[in-house]
Amino acid sequence: FGEWEDRVLKASVKDLQRSYFLGALALWHSYGLWLAACVDIAVGLVLLVRWYVGWLRYSMASCASNSSPFAAACSLHFFATFFRSFLLIALVSELARFCFWLARDAWRDDAFEAYRRTLLGQARAEIELGALYAVGWSAVVLKGPTRWLDALIQICIYVSFDVMPFLCGVVEYSAADATPGSAAVAMFQALG
Repeated sequence: FGEWEDRVLKASVKDLQRSYFLGALALWHSYGLWLAACVDIAVGLVLLVRWYVGWLRYSMASCASNSSPFAAACSLHFFATFFRSFLLIALVSELARFCFWLARDAWRDDAFEAYRRTLLGQARAEIELGALYAVGWSAVVLKGPTRWLDALIQICIYVSFDVMPFLCGVVEYSAADATPGSAAVAMFQALG
């Protein structure tokens, strides 16, 4: 037991990264982020179709003839729908790109490092250089009180990605008529 305790207490981040558990955890995080990106894209597509069906319904009811007094309103309605669609596509593509960025960040030695550094205001060098992981953590974060804020952010990430889906699966499994399959489904639903 003493040998195992020494191995655990003296493990570095590099040693942990080579473990199968953290590899499976990174795969789980990547799956969750891929799922979030797919849901965002699907919701965006549903909204686009809904908006254009609404515009088509409006234009068929109000803009039947070219001499209609509503011709300007029909054109404005089309361009408003078009502009709203453009903004939605820009938002959904940024969310999908952000999910890809986080999934890539999940596989690093220090998982979600770039995201945490951005939240703590330490990503200025990366933004100026246009490349992630250009510099390491600053001494202000490593030795100062910001370290505790980083730990809190890390706890929030792992609780939302790992603990909550697991708890949802356990709660579902403990229900009277639950099966292991329904518990697994509850875990994946909580992740998505």
